[in-house]
Amino acid sequence: MNSRVRCWVPSKLLVGLGLLLTLVACGDDAVVSAAGTAKVTRGTLQITVQEGGELQSANPSIVRSEIEGRATILELLPEGTAVKKGDRIGRLDSAGIEDKLNRQEIQLEQARSALLKAEQDVEIQKKKNAEFETAARTGVELAANAVKGYTEGKRPLELAKLQSDLTVAVEKQKRADKQAAASKRLKEKSFISQTELEADELAQKQSKEAVDIATRSLEQFQTWEAPDQLKRLGVDLEVKSIALERVRQQATSEMQQVEDALGARRKAHAYEKDARDKLEAQRGKAAILAPSDGIVVYGRQERGRNGGSEPMGIGKEVHEQEEIVRIPDLGSMIVEVDVHESAVKKIERGQRATVTVDAISGKVFSATVGRVALVASSQSSWLNPDLKVYETILNVDGDVEGMKPGMHAQVIVGVSVIVDALQIPLQAVREIGGKAWVYVKGNDGAAALREVVVGEHNESSVEVKEGLKEGENVYLAKPVGAPEPPAHDPNASPEVLPTGIAPTPAAGSGAAGDSGSGMGAAGSGNSPGAPMDDGNMPSGSGSRTGKMTDEQRKAMAERMKNMTPEEREKMRKGMGARGGEKKD
Repeated sequence: MNSRVRCWVPSKLLVGLGLLLTLVACGDDAVVSAAGTAKVTRGTLQITVQEGGELQSANPSIVRSEIEGRATILELLPEGTAVKKGDRIGRLDSAGIEDKLNRQEIQLEQARSALLKAEQDVEIQKKKNAEFETAARTGVELAANAVKGYTEGKRPLELAKLQSDLTVAVEKQKRADKQAAASKRLKEKSFISQTELEADELAQKQSKEAVDIATRSLEQFQTWEAPDQLKRLGVDLEVKSIALERVRQQATSEMQQVEDALGARRKAHAYEKDARDKLEAQRGKAAILAPSDGIVVYGRQERGRNGGSEPMGIGKEVHEQEEIVRIPDLGSMIVEVDVHESAVKKIERGQRATVTVDAISGKVFSATVGRVALVASSQSSWLNPDLKVYETILNVDGDVEGMKPGMHAQVIVGVSVIVDALQIPLQAVREIGGKAWVYVKGNDGAAALREVVVGEHNESSVEVKEGLKEGENVYLAKPVGAPEPPAHDPNASPEVLPTGIAPTPAAGSGAAGDSGSGMGAAGSGNSPGAPMDDGNMPSGSGSRTGKMTDEQRKAMAERMKNMTPEEREKMRKGMGARGGEKKD
C-alpha cells in the first residue's frame, strides 16, 4: 500500500504564469527511450503547489493622497529615484484649495465679528441686569422701611396725640361742669348775671362736644386709619418684593439668551476656524514628501471593472487615500501570488517554499507561507467570473540580496509526497470517454490500448493506481495503426485525471477541445496567444516541457505538427483557462 507523508525537497522548478498543481519526483525520473516509449517506474512523487507571483516589500512606506475629493498630480519624481526622508517627491494641484481657503477666511472674519458682538451683548446685559436689580431692591428696602417707620414711629405718635387730646377734653369738660354748677348757684343768689351763667353753660356744652370728638377720633384712628395705612404699606412692600423677583428672573432669562447666543457664536467661530485650519493643512498636504529613505516606486491605478492598472504619473487624478507612491523596505521581501481554488485547500500558513526570481538566475530563496486569503480575489472575479483565485503572501526568509519590488518570481510550496508510487510520463495518458487510456508496448512491439486508473501527478509524471506493472513500456504518442480509444460516453464522469490536468492527445486525434485533448498541465503559463518555439511547442519556462527529455519534446512537437492551427489555438485557450490565467 502506498503511504503519503509530508516532506520538503528544495528543488528549483521553473513555471510560467498561472496555477500549476505539481508532483515533483523525489526519486528517479521516468525512463524514456528514443523510440517514443517510457518505462513504468516506481518512485516518490512530491506534491507541491507551484505559482508565479510578484515581489513586494514586506514593510513599504506608502504615500497616499490626503487631499479630500480628487486632486491632480502636477509633479512627481521619476520612478526609481533615490530619496531621503522628508524629501519632496511631487506635488498635487491645490488651486481649488486656495479658492476655498480665501472664501473660508471671509467666513471666519464674519464669525469673528459676530463673536465679538455677542461678547459685548453679554457685558451690556450684565450691566442692565445690575441696574434693574438695584432699582428693584431699593424699592423693596424703602417699602420695608415705610412699614417699619409707620409701625414703630408714626402710628404710636398719632395714637398718643389722639389719646392726649381725649384726656385734655375730658379734663376741660370736668372744669366746665364745675364752673357751670358754681355759676348756677351764684345766679340763684344773684351774685352773677344771667349772661355770665349762660356763658358758663355754653362752655360746658362745648367741652362735652370736644370729649365726644376726641373719643370718636381715637376710635376712627384705631379702627380704620391705622390698619388701612399699615395694610397699604404692607401691600406696597409685597409688590416691590415681587417686582424684585421678576427683575431677577427676567435678568436670568435675558442673560441666558445672550450667553446662548455667545456660545453659538463661539461654536460657529471655532467651526469656521477649524475649517480654515483644515484647508491650510490640506494646502500643506499638496506637497508629497518621502516618509523614509529609499527609492520611489509608483502606485498602480485600477482602470475599472474591465481590469488592469496603470502606474501613477503627472496628470493622473487621484482620490483621497489612494496610493501615489511607496518607498519599499528592501531589507524584507514578500511574494504575492494568486492560488487557484483547486489548490488553495492544500496551502496552509507556515508551509515552507522555495522562490526563484526571473531576474536573478541561479539562485534559490527560501520562504514561508504567511497568509492565505479566506475569500476569492474580487479583481479576478471581474476579469473572469469563472476564475476563483486566492491571494497568498509568502515571506522570503533570510537573504534578499538582488530582490526588488515588481520582479516576477516563481514559488513552489511543499505540500506532501507519495512514497513508492507507480508512475509514467503524463503525456502517455489520454482521457477519452470518461476514462484514462494508455498504449502499452508488447513483447512483440505491438501497441495495445489499455484502460488505467490514475492518481496524483506532476508536470511530467502521473501516478498509476491500476492497469500497469512496473517495467512495462508505454507509448508517449499514439502509434501508427494502433486502435482508437472508445468514443466519448455522455454518461461517464467528465474527468478522471486529477483536478487541473489535461491529457495529451494522440497525434491526429482530433480537435484540441475534445475530452481527450490538451497539451499541458493547467496553469502551464502559456497565454492563448503564446508564441511557439522552433519545435512548435508552447514557449515559456513554465511549460510542462521544462521537465521533458529531448525525445519527449520531439514527440510532442510531432503531435503539434499534425494539428490544425484552429486546433492548436483552441488547445492554447484550454491551457490558459485551466491555469486560471488573468487576461487584461
